[in-house]
Amino acid sequence: MTTNRQTIKLTGAILLAGILLPLWLTWGFGKSSVMASTVEKPDPKRILAIFLFKQGLPWAYRIEESMRLSLASKTDFPTELNVEHADLSRYPEETYIPKVIELFRYKYLRRKMDVVIAVGDESTNLLMKHGAGLFGDIPAVFITIDRQDLPQEIIKPHMTSLLWGWDFKKTINIIENSLPHSKHLFIVSGTSTSDQKLKNLARAALRNYDGRLNVEYLSGLAIERLLEKVARLPENSAIFYLTIFRDANGKTFVPREIMSVISEKANSPLFGIVDTYLGHGTVGGYLLSAEHQGKRYADIAANILRGEPIKDVEIMEKGNLPMFDWQQLKRWAISEDNLPPGSIVRYKDPSIWGLYKWYIVAGVSLLLFQAFIIIGLFIQRRRRKLFEYALQQSKEFSTSILMSLQDHIAVLDREGTILVVNESWMKFARQNDAASLDCIGRGVNYLEVCRQSSDMGNPMARSAVDGIRSVLEGSRKVFNLEYRCDSPTEKRWFHMSVFPFKGHRGGVIVAHTDNTARKLAEEKAGKRRDELIHMGRISMLGELSASIAHELNQPLTGILSNAQAGEMLLRRGDGNSVQIEEIFTDIVSDGKRSGDILRNLRELFRKQKTKMEALNVNKTIHETLLILHSEFVVLGLNFHQDLTDTLPDVFGNKVQLQQVLLNLFRNAGHAMMQTAKEKRSISVITSRANKSEVQIQVEDTGPGIVPEKIEDIFEPLTSLTPGGLGMGLSISRSIIQAHGGRIWAENKLSGGARICFTLPAVEDHP
Repeated sequence: MTTNRQTIKLTGAILLAGILLPLWLTWGFGKSSVMASTVEKPDPKRILAIFLFKQGLPWAYRIEESMRLSLASKTDFPTELNVEHADLSRYPEETYIPKVIELFRYKYLRRKMDVVIAVGDESTNLLMKHGAGLFGDIPAVFITIDRQDLPQEIIKPHMTSLLWGWDFKKTINIIENSLPHSKHLFIVSGTSTSDQKLKNLARAALRNYDGRLNVEYLSGLAIERLLEKVARLPENSAIFYLTIFRDANGKTFVPREIMSVISEKANSPLFGIVDTYLGHGTVGGYLLSAEHQGKRYADIAANILRGEPIKDVEIMEKGNLPMFDWQQLKRWAISEDNLPPGSIVRYKDPSIWGLYKWYIVAGVSLLLFQAFIIIGLFIQRRRRKLFEYALQQSKEFSTSILMSLQDHIAVLDREGTILVVNESWMKFARQNDAASLDCIGRGVNYLEVCRQSSDMGNPMARSAVDGIRSVLEGSRKVFNLEYRCDSPTEKRWFHMSVFPFKGHRGGVIVAHTDNTARKLAEEKAGKRRDELIHMGRISMLGELSASIAHELNQPLTGILSNAQAGEMLLRRGDGNSVQIEEIFTDIVSDGKRSGDILRNLRELFRKQKTKMEALNVNKTIHETLLILHSEFVVLGLNFHQDLTDTLPDVFGNKVQLQQVLLNLFRNAGHAMMQTAKEKRSISVITSRANKSEVQIQVEDTGPGIVPEKIEDIFEPLTSLTPGGLGMGLSISRSIIQAHGGRIWAENKLSGGARICFTLPAVEDHP
């Protein structure tokens, strides 16, 4: 059974490797080629591991794989692990050694190693005798059974040793506890150097043993003789198998393979020393892990390559673990209760539950499923009746709500066909045309009705079709449209809303809301606002009368003076044509100036319908300043302009914007009445607020705005100057908001107030 499981695992591993290897190679080569083209890799650090065994032994193979994985994870520099299998356990002859040395010299003369590790006592002896000639004084690590066998006079500063780390005493304790009636212990080993050193290590470990077991050694025997002995061991015996690389006749073996033969012949349980023995006839024991050994060797190699001092140290714990084969425990009737805590037991036969767990689960699940289905059907039948009743009630409730709504509502499916309409929808249709019920009622395609209306010249119908379609297709979540639809007797406005309908047939809900009352109220409010704005301009006309008179007085005085001078020249008869031409030119200039002033005043103060157009902000400011020039002179105000020449036009009403500017300029002038004349200054600044707006700032050097009132200055009846009505800034805010802009106030850090407002640029206005 164990063999079958291993065969299945091996087959699966081969198939997995066959699938993943090409992908891994493609990825690896692609990645390496890219890396090679961009980064030059440093030379790897090279490690050479020399095993005493022949190639292919499981113990050596697991150690090698563990070393490779550990080196990759423990180092941040590239490494290269080279492995040699000296096969010294099979070929101990002196004539064999020179051939191995010559091979190593040929292979590693040019490829210099950074660390060399001798795994096993035979490899250690080889490296101690010939290592200097082969590798020079590079760091060398000896993995040995016992350091006492190392000749200290040969050990150099660049050498260190590491013990395998077996703990035989714990295995013997396991034997005593797991076999409470055992009396005899037979320790089995071979005749190779490693075999003998392991036997000596066992003798040393048991030198002071005073347990109940009678210990005997079966070593130095031919394999045939050994098999005869283990087949006839006394009752209540146990075997402690070390290694057999070679027997008394010079035959060589793989220790794990010959152990399997011994276990089959033996009449007593066999315990071992390494984890690779498991599954091949050993009960287990306190076993040395090949994987852990590989990690230990990689650890000391990584430390040496990092430049740490080399010395005899125990890098990691030796890695002995209590591990057992369940098949052998069963064979020899050894209870798991007698094993040490934390023991690892492998190769267990699965129980009936383990073998057929999913069949059992499936069968029970099927029975439970059938039972649940039967019960569920009864419950479902009852629930279905309740749901049908609740659904009917819900439909009636929804229909009642739909029919009671004042808005005109229709539900359309995905194609635009009307599924249901409410009473308001039908009532509106009757009031407008009784025959139209068949045209816009249930079952009619509403999109087609709107298209026909569009073809008849209704531009809003085309927008409605596009909006409904956009919600149906999911490009919009909601669509809104405001449109005018007059009856023969009155004006009417409606707001159309379209939003998704999540019923089983999909579609949208279309609602038409009558906004006539609101629109009429807005129109009325707009008229009242325009009247208020006009009254504000009329009141401002009285306040500006002195300034306007002064502005007109200058050009009129110039006209009078030039006319008198011309009259005098004509009367005396000594004027020439050039002088007279200059006089008339001055008269024309002063007349144009007077005309410009009067025209600006007439446009500013006449009552007219609001007209929106593209305006040059800077030009509008200049024209406004002409009206206020005299007043600023009388008040002793300095005026500064910082106007950006590259501003786009704004979309607005010139008269209303001039009214805003007049309010802001005059408020700034009156705010500085208590300020010394030499410090009175007004600044106007224009700039680009952002991509879609132009900003105008009016600043003064007065005392500023009281912080508690700065949020309220745009409210009606809030005045910043004594005697003011408090309507100027409120009207200004209404004008700016009607233009789609923003207005706000703030105090300057240097003193004085700043009023800012924005207007939409023409290039960004729809």
